[in-house]
Amino acid sequence: MPKPLNALLSSMDQIVFEISWSPKTEFAKLYSLAYNDVPVSLPADASGKGSIRIQFPAPRSDTHRFQWSLLFPKATLKNLKAMARIGDGKPVELGEGTKEKKGRWQDNEEVAL
Repeated sequence: MPKPLNALLSSMDQIVFEISWSPKTEFAKLYSLAYNDVPVSLPADASGKGSIRIQFPAPRSDTHRFQWSLLFPKATLKNLKAMARIGDGKPVELGEGTKEKKGRWQDNEEVAL
């Protein structure tokens, strides 16, 4: 027998993934994001200047693995940082970030949120 919809929804978390950089005037696009090895469906506007925030539902899990690729052709970005949180919870930094990258930043990190 299938689970009722409210039972399915109560077993899901709202994940918030945010990536930021400087200078805040430079444009970048979140090219790909995977959560626990499953690609996240990105909105068409997964781009911005200075930061990008993505929210998506995901099944509850003890560990959270994020893989991402940020594109910024013809630009050099500094102070690249990624963080994640569940709902309104405390954000957790993913990895150590990177001081400077040219053109693309790809990384991955597994954390407990």
